[in-house]
Amino acid sequence: WRDFAKVAIQATQALRAAHRAGICHNDIKPGNLLLDASGRVWVTDFGLSQPVDPSELVSKASQNDARVLSPFQRRLDQQKRTNHSSSRSIGGTLRYMAPERFLGRQSTASDLYSLGATLYELCIQSPLFEHENRETLITQILEQRPVTPRTICREIPKALETIIMNCLQKHPADRYSSADALLTDLLRFTQGKSISSTNRMSFGGFFRRLTHRLSKRNSPADQ
Repeated sequence: WRDFAKVAIQATQALRAAHRAGICHNDIKPGNLLLDASGRVWVTDFGLSQPVDPSELVSKASQNDARVLSPFQRRLDQQKRTNHSSSRSIGGTLRYMAPERFLGRQSTASDLYSLGATLYELCIQSPLFEHENRETLITQILEQRPVTPRTICREIPKALETIIMNCLQKHPADRYSSADALLTDLLRFTQGKSISSTNRMSFGGFFRRLTHRLSKRNSPADQ
């Protein structure tokens, strides 16, 4: 699994270089990671890449509990109600897209999600989400929690599973804050050290669910 992580490290380093250059790849998937005879990974096909929008970057400040009921979540809920009509015009490979891509938004966090979906598939040899019907697949990406890799293959190290699942959080701010942060955990994993992160859903997701329940309890309909 350390050899697998070394592939992930090289892909992350390539994304870090792209992000530092102000570029979002927007189509990270297994087919765009090429492994040459020397074991070097090449991230290819920047045909759908776009400049990074500074306003879309996830900052540390955006990870505060104050953003629990965020504009992102409200827009995501609205997108679910409109049957994903705008998704038909989004460029990229559907099953690897981050949820916010269906709102017409992309950021470095979207690339990290796509890399997580790629690593997930390479780990268990099965896609993160899969369905023949396009609208159903979009609903899965927006709403369904992924089956954890170790549920399918117990041989996958817990730390590696945590790294992958942190990339796959629905809300951008629940993912790694940058390719640098992801790279740090991958390097620590290959060195046999404890990773610096925990599953972000255990904190951010908990507070969002709690606030959502409290808001429902205090709504006029419940009074």
